[in-house]
Amino acid sequence: MRLEKLQSYLKHREIPYAYTEEEEVGSIDFEYRGVGYHVWEFLEGTEK
Repeated sequence: MRLEKLQSYLKHREIPYAYTEEEEVGSIDFEYRGVGYHVWEFLEGTEK
């Protein structure tokens, strides 16, 4: 599980969200006051 602080905050505020993880990188999609948000993490230093 990634993005633990954000997930904890969303759970505390009872805001529904979708969590996905691919190749050890997490992302969260949620809606707040009618606006959609997508939060993701990226791996630094992996440029090709």
